[in-house]
Amino acid sequence: MLLVGATMTTNGTTALMVAAEHCDAAAVSALVLAGADADAATNVGTTALMAASRCAQRLSVLLRAGADPNRTATDGTTALLLAVRLTYPQSLNMLLQASADANAAAPNGASALMLAIKKQSVGGVSALLESGADVDVAAPIAE
Repeated sequence: MLLVGATMTTNGTTALMVAAEHCDAAAVSALVLAGADADAATNVGTTALMAASRCAQRLSVLLRAGADPNRTATDGTTALLLAVRLTYPQSLNMLLQASADANAAAPNGASALMLAIKKQSVGGVSALLESGADVDVAAPIAE
C-alpha cells in the first residue's frame, strides 16, 4: 500500500520524489491527483521538482501541482541549476517558462549562465539570455 506523502527514508524523501527521480509519469500523476505535496522537501531541501529535472513531462505535472520552480535546497541548488548542469534543454525551457530565476547561482557561486557556457550548451545559453540572465554577473572570489 502506497501512502501519499509517506516518508520513504529518514531524510524525508517522499514517494512523489522517488517517482519523479525515476521519471515514472504514471506514478507522479497518480500521487499528485491523490494530493501529494508537490513542493515537499527533504531535510536538505531537495524537492520532487529537483529530482525530476531530467524529465520534462514530470516537471510539467509538478509545476501545475504547485511546485515552486525557485525553491532552493540547503546548498543553494535549484531545479533550474540541475537542468543546466545535466544539460536537459527541454526541462530548462519549461522551468524558465514557469518563472524560474535565470540568474540562479550554483553553490560555488557560478551562475546558471556560466554553467551553460561550461557545458557548451548553446540552447541553454540562448534560453537563459532570452529569460534575462545577467551577462555581467561575477562569481564570488574565493578567499
